[in-house]
Amino acid sequence: MEGEVVTSRWRRKRGTVRRHAKGWQVLVTYTGQDGKRHARTKLFKERAEAEAALSSFVESALSKKEPELESSRAALESSRAESFTPPPRLFSELAAWYRENFLVPPIYQGPLHVGGLRGWRKTRNELAILVREFGTLPLSHITYPFLVTWRDRKLRSFSICTVNRRLALLRRIFNVGRQAGLVEKSPFDRGGLVRTSLEPHRTRILSREEEDILLRVARASRSRSLYAAILLALDGGLRRAEIEKLSAQDIDLTTRMVVVRATNTKTQRERLVGLTTRCMQALEAWCGERQVEGGCVRQLQGFPSIGTFDASWKRARRKAGLCGVRFHDLRHTCATRLIQAGLPIAEVARILGHTTIQMTYRYVNQSRDLPARAARLLDDFLARHTTQFCSP
Repeated sequence: MEGEVVTSRWRRKRGTVRRHAKGWQVLVTYTGQDGKRHARTKLFKERAEAEAALSSFVESALSKKEPELESSRAALESSRAESFTPPPRLFSELAAWYRENFLVPPIYQGPLHVGGLRGWRKTRNELAILVREFGTLPLSHITYPFLVTWRDRKLRSFSICTVNRRLALLRRIFNVGRQAGLVEKSPFDRGGLVRTSLEPHRTRILSREEEDILLRVARASRSRSLYAAILLALDGGLRRAEIEKLSAQDIDLTTRMVVVRATNTKTQRERLVGLTTRCMQALEAWCGERQVEGGCVRQLQGFPSIGTFDASWKRARRKAGLCGVRFHDLRHTCATRLIQAGLPIAEVARILGHTTIQMTYRYVNQSRDLPARAARLLDDFLARHTTQFCSP
């Protein structure tokens, strides 16, 4: 037999009578204020007695809970109404929510990055560009065909790397918006909008002649730090962000070592980088004699801001006739020279701060004389074994 008692306008509580090893059992189930299912039971010797007591047992079992349940329900509905945020209709609203919740400075616990975004300033600038592009558009208007048309139009004026970077940020915004329940679907669900496989793979490394010209121009530059920064990238393989964040405690001229802190690296792993003689001399000249005490740098002026460094670097490479060279290509050159010097690729990966050997292979590019050297080696091999290959 099954009975039903209406205990509130929101809930209908049920009670059942079932066979038990010790007689007949009355079972009542209900949903508590914690949102979980609860059960109450009572045993009777006879079935008729259990059936007769079913309705009264349901009422008595839940009568003390009902006011509490109703007040809890009302409080829950009230809190939901107060905390309810209407879903964004325009892309500018979704972008503002993303900027407030995700584009925040990084948070560290010791050397570990536990929150925030490391490149939040750069991403904030990219987000501002997307807001100018899509800010007034309804989210329903940003569909897969619309983004395909937008991408193809932008490729006429921008590189595929720039377009892919902005599409990747747009994909991230839609994905986290959907996870938060603000967006029902993403135009990137079909895939194929971000085509990283079409991005050109740079194989630019500097020759010794190009390096000499660049260093000569940098030494005569008005920027006191440009020459040292170029050598740290060219001889130490440091990333630009790692150079900009160097502090006085990170440079030891006695042991000729530079400590790249985990909080300053891309992979969050600390590493040691040795200084070549010319790099150490450049740091000594940059820091000044009064700033060096016991081999350790007591005071470091610091590298200039990004905008100032950009201006100095672009001016120097233009004077050197190397307008197509990026600052990161100096790191490419360092990796290639270390391999050519005979250092095992696993050790090169540790010097560069890579977590996998595959990443290091991307930086080990062919030098300009490699094909010619390979051809000369084959010529020598064939010359030594000509009689062996020719038949009598």
